[in-house]
Amino acid sequence: MIERRDNSDRMMTLQEVARILSVHPNTVRRLVGAGSLSAYRISVRGDLRFKSEDVLHYLDRNRVNGVHSLNQKSTANPILQSQSYHDGLIDPFPVAALQGDQPTSTL
Repeated sequence: MIERRDNSDRMMTLQEVARILSVHPNTVRRLVGAGSLSAYRISVRGDLRFKSEDVLHYLDRNRVNGVHSLNQKSTANPILQSQSYHDGLIDPFPVAALQGDQPTSTL
């Protein structure tokens, strides 16, 4: 009979890993397919199982170090950096541009 000493060597299911990573199970499948996350295929159906150390290794490799300071200008969006934006001359969320010229219905 096989005895379990602790849960550290327990294999996790696809759903458990998806829950830990806060992603959809299909995203976990894509990570495995891309080689970003190690997994083990079991059974004839090819169910995936994961070792906890592999999931922790994936998380360590994808850690974002540093915190973006609110005092620093972001390089992601030049409009948000412009002086016109900070002076209130540019609307960052132009709702009118999203609506376009939609006909209004009269009942």
